[in-house]
Amino acid sequence: GNLAPAIAEMKSMVEEAGRPIRGTASPQETAGRRQLMLQFLDQLALLYRENQQFTEAADTFRKGVEVDSDPEKAAPRAAELIQTLREAKDSAGAIRESQAALKKYPGNQIIQMEYSAVLADAGKYDEAVNQLKAAVGGKPTVRTDLQLANIYELAKRYADVAPVLDDAEKLA
Repeated sequence: GNLAPAIAEMKSMVEEAGRPIRGTASPQETAGRRQLMLQFLDQLALLYRENQQFTEAADTFRKGVEVDSDPEKAAPRAAELIQTLREAKDSAGAIRESQAALKKYPGNQIIQMEYSAVLADAGKYDEAVNQLKAAVGGKPTVRTDLQLANIYELAKRYADVAPVLDDAEKLA
């Protein structure tokens, strides 16, 4: 459908939430306002991405990462930014953002998994597998096993796909 009206409405909500509060605001009011703006930014970025406005989506996710001071919440936004660049087929941008996110959020599994996917997109399958295995630290999940199977499939390593899918089924 036509997402333009929803995008316009969400943009105005982001702008409203980002305006300074009149008078004296308590720290709780300020923090609440920031959280509200971040939620609106996330929704706006998703609308842009759904509408294939990848540049706007990436810029909006990037703003959310900059505004959010909580690494636990900012890292998933950084992952969404990377995912957006992947969808836009911006391999160089996805690699750049992944490497920056790995430095900013060391040890974050979501970021490590996105970086693994970026490497696979770039045809760097062995690096992607190693990155993913490092991310799970010997404790695979259904999701990580499915991603590993996908990398093996992209690399045309079909003999490696079945055992990983069997492992995923055991974890499910």
